[in-house]
Amino acid sequence: MRILIVLLLIIINIFRTYSSDIKKLVYINLSPEELIIKSDSIEKAGGMELYRINYYRTFAHFSMTKYTKSAAYADSVLNSNIPKEDSVIYFNTYIIKAESLLKLNRLTEVACMLKQAMSMSKISNRKDLEANVLFLQGAILRKMNSESQSYTLINEAVDILKSSKDYNVKLRLSKILGYLSTNYMNDGLNDEAVKVLEYRKQIIDSLRDTGVSPRLLDLQYGYYYAKMAYLSFLMDRRVVAKEYYERFMNTSFSKTPNGAVEINRYLLAIGKFDEVIANNNRFFLYTDTEDAVSSLYQRSILESAKAYDGLKDYEWAYYTLEKYNRMILDDLKESDKQLLFELFKEMEYMHFRTDWEDTENNIASKSIVLLITIPLFFIMLALIIYLYIDRKNIRRRNKQIMKLIVERQDAENKKSVGSTEQSSVLNRTEINLQSRLIS
Repeated sequence: MRILIVLLLIIINIFRTYSSDIKKLVYINLSPEELIIKSDSIEKAGGMELYRINYYRTFAHFSMTKYTKSAAYADSVLNSNIPKEDSVIYFNTYIIKAESLLKLNRLTEVACMLKQAMSMSKISNRKDLEANVLFLQGAILRKMNSESQSYTLINEAVDILKSSKDYNVKLRLSKILGYLSTNYMNDGLNDEAVKVLEYRKQIIDSLRDTGVSPRLLDLQYGYYYAKMAYLSFLMDRRVVAKEYYERFMNTSFSKTPNGAVEINRYLLAIGKFDEVIANNNRFFLYTDTEDAVSSLYQRSILESAKAYDGLKDYEWAYYTLEKYNRMILDDLKESDKQLLFELFKEMEYMHFRTDWEDTENNIASKSIVLLITIPLFFIMLALIIYLYIDRKNIRRRNKQIMKLIVERQDAENKKSVGSTEQSSVLNRTEINLQSRLIS
């Protein structure tokens, strides 16, 4: 019996170790591939709730640009009975699923999710959720060619997140800034892109002091170096661009299939077309068939077409460009622009209503403060007036007392002088009498 109890305690301890390890390692020490293996082993051991394990799988597959699998595992999490204390898992999974669908260009589904997420952010009072909704709205509007509105919403999201000290929020902000800088570069707003990337660098540097793993920092710096290499080239800073390129190539991120394609824009700019094609072919082999419709896959197809054109391989350039055009046309057919605009109008109204209600609440709270403050003000004013009058009366009484004291002292002094004169007269009279008697 004792042996059985000991064995049971050992098993429980193993489960606890697995559980605590993966909670820490999901953000810190594991690569996405390692995280999936770890999740599988924990599920077999039965050392953790399934919704939590699938949350880690959702995160891992998204990091590997396996968006369809990520969305599928996200559904499993969202359909689970998640306890209140793990509500952060629900919200994070919801956003990962929405972004996975965005990457797959399933815009109408994303818009429907965001409408619901906006209500959730209001009920839960989660500002980070609100910021993510604004960011994803901005990303959809960008795809709908509404650049101005897109910039407005994304910058609003940045303003919400930038005050947070939480390192997970900082990681998210870093990613949003990366997306924003790419849009600025695409629109020829290079000075704005520089500002955004400088801010991103400050955030990444600040993560060094928060216990963020070298793997996550490597990922963040990898994206930053790739963008700075291309931006520096655009601004005719060739030497600086090459330095950033070399820094990118020294990251572990650059060695991954989905990381290598991030430097392609710079490689196209400097004419290294063979490397672009090699990077993309590796990425195409790595990509799951169901993810061959993603925006990243489309971008890589277009870059390959440009690279073939640069190599004067016009046949492959034409074939690749045709493939890209078919993908874009398919996206246009599938996306219901009218429905999207209607959903965005509803969300805009919800956002306006939320802002209006917040304003009303602020006015109401300020009114209450005023109702309390005004009587207090008059009480304080009355007290000050009373103290002023009382002090004035005290000073007047003090003056009167001082006057009486002075008058009394003067009277005593006069009395003293009078008695002194009397005694001197008597003395002189007595002396005269004595002198007469003697004579």
